[in-house]
This record gives sequence, C-alpha cells and structure tokens, in this order.
Amino acid sequence: MKRLILSFVLLSFALPVFSEMHNQNLGKMEKLLLEQFPIRASSEFNKDCMSVILKLKVESNYRCYLLESEDPNAFIFESGRIYISIGMLKLFRNQDQWASIVAHEIAHIELSHHKERLKKIKKPGFFFTKSRLKKLIKKQEKEADDWSYKQLKLRGLDPNQVAHLIQRLSETNLSSSDFHINYSSRQKNLKLGVEHKDKILIEKIQNVYLTGD
Repeated sequence: MKRLILSFVLLSFALPVFSEMHNQNLGKMEKLLLEQFPIRASSEFNKDCMSVILKLKVESNYRCYLLESEDPNAFIFESGRIYISIGMLKLFRNQDQWASIVAHEIAHIELSHHKERLKKIKKPGFFFTKSRLKKLIKKQEKEADDWSYKQLKLRGLDPNQVAHLIQRLSETNLSSSDFHINYSSRQKNLKLGVEHKDKILIEKIQNVYLTGD
C-alpha cells in the first residue's frame, strides 16, 4: 500500500514537470514507476482500451497500459500514457465505466492541469501553502469529472454508470484519501440507476486480459 501511495505522490506532483524534462528523464521516471508496478502484457486489453479512447474522439495520441497492481487506480503521464491497474480493471462491468475512468485521466491533459500545477510549484508564492495545493488538486479533479461527464454524454455513452464503480471502490479497504481521485465526492452529481452488465467484457476481464499474451 505504501508503495502505491508513493507512486501516486510521484505522479500527482511530478507529472507537471514532465513538459520541462528531456525524454531521457521522462524514461527514468517511468522506469521508476514500472519497477514498482510492471506492465501486464495483454494485446487484447490494449486493443479494447484503444477502442474506448477512440469512442471519446480525442485528437492526442493516448495509449493504455495495464499495471500489475491489485489496488484500484488509474493515472496518466503527459506523454499520453494511461495506466490502469488490474485492481481497477476488475471493477469494470461495462465500457461506460471504463470510458469514465479513461476520460477523467485524459481530461487532466486536455485541460492542461499539468501546466497549471507546474506554474504553482515553480513559483508558489508566499501564500501557496500545502492546503492551497490540496485545494488546487481538488479543483482539478472536479474539472476532470465535469469534462469526463460531458464528453461521455456527447459521445452517446452513459456517464452515470461510473456511480456503480464508485460504490464498489468505496467498499474496498482503501480510504478515500489514498486514492488519486477522491471517489466519494464524485457520487454527489451522479444518478445511481440500473447497472448495465456487459457479459462479454466481464468474461474478457476474467479470462482474456489477465492471462496475458
């Protein structure tokens, strides 16, 4: 658990400086991450995750990777690399939920959150305290939620399906403060209707993606 939290601290606070770094240094940062959480090779997962990204119709070159971690989470590098843990993948019941998580991560890049955070970190000012940094992060997470919700509606997907995923996340052993996203706060504006069960996706999660190539 401590290693997981460390990596999210690394990504959440080091992510903004990637635009200022040489590609070699970016490789070192990513290598550090992957030393903790190796990638699970799964061409089927990569293909289906790209299908989810294409449904969102974003222009940048985003790519998906499946991480060897049972702790449910997802995060992104400015390079466009989206990481989804095995623990998160196991909680998906349909592609709308998958798309919500992916869209939330993409939103951080589309909304230039890394640049906003970089500016504050490089020139924090006397009054930019740790509590103000937390407020900034909370604001960015809310903006990413809103962007994700609107993007899913625009593309004919159901943004409320993620409410069921959030409910499952709240039942895990992780407290909300341990998550990259404060999931408990995301339920407020979502409608908990009927959860759609995609039997094909559930079957793939159990018997295809996790078996590797």
